[in-house]
Amino acid sequence: MASSEKVSEYCSSYSRCTLDPEFIPTFHKIFITTSADARHHISHISEVRQIKMMEYALYLLMLSIDNNANGMTSLEQLGKTGDRLPIKPELYDHWLNSLVTTVENYDGKVNPNIGAVWREVLGPCIDMMKQQYQDDAVKLKAIS
Repeated sequence: MASSEKVSEYCSSYSRCTLDPEFIPTFHKIFITTSADARHHISHISEVRQIKMMEYALYLLMLSIDNNANGMTSLEQLGKTGDRLPIKPELYDHWLNSLVTTVENYDGKVNPNIGAVWREVLGPCIDMMKQQYQDDAVKLKAIS
């Protein structure tokens, strides 16, 4: 878990980045233009909805960094397969890389090391969602 100083730095950066209305659309563009797998994975969803989903995921991550029960439960659900859109673990890695690239473009002027802060703070949440996917895959394999 990240130190309270890193979490505070992340929260300040998050606030600065999300004040810019182009932050999430830019993040979305980087995400889908740098991975054919990502583009294919969400191709059946409207762009407007894709962007809203990214906003929601960032909101859940913000709630979860301090182990907020509602945020953690929602993140666990996001990582599950079932009737939701199953997100393969490598797409979470690409998602985080795309997010960090966007943050560095929007907030890197304030702190040139801000990408590392975002990775440190969000890494455990991303790992939890990836593990949830893997756990569900094992359960589904056992049932088949």
